[in-house]
Amino acid sequence: MDVRAVQRRCEAMLDGVEVPSPLDIDRLVDAVSLRRERPIHLVAKNAPLGPCGLWVAMPGRDVVFFEAGTSKVHREHIILHELAHLLCSHRSTERLDAGILRELFPTCGWTWSSRSWAAAGTPRPRSRRPK
Repeated sequence: MDVRAVQRRCEAMLDGVEVPSPLDIDRLVDAVSLRRERPIHLVAKNAPLGPCGLWVAMPGRDVVFFEAGTSKVHREHIILHELAHLLCSHRSTERLDAGILRELFPTCGWTWSSRSWAAAGTPRPRSRRPK
C-alpha cells in the first residue's frame, strides 16, 4: 500500500473543508455543509438493535442519525463516520422511501416526505446550514 497515495486521496476529499483544530464536531459539520452547499441535520436516536448511525441524502438536505444512548466519544465517532460517507461521495445502491424510513425509525417522531420534515411531538433536529 502506498501510504502517500492514500494521504493524497484523503487530502483531496477534504479540499475546501476547514477542519477545526482542535476538532469540534459542530464546526466540522458546518464546514462539510458549506462544502456540500446544503444543510446537514444531526438527529439523535435510540436504536439499540439497529444501526449506530445512518446518513440519508434527502432533497435539499442531508440527515445524519446517530445513536443517542452511547458515550460522547462514540457519538462523535459515529458522526465522523457518516460525514466520511458524504465526503467520499458514497452512494447507496438502494433508495429509501418514506415507508422504509418510518419502519427503520418508528419512534423518531418525524413525518417523512420528499419535500419537508414535519415535527410530530419531537424537537427539531439540529440543523447545520451553510453560512
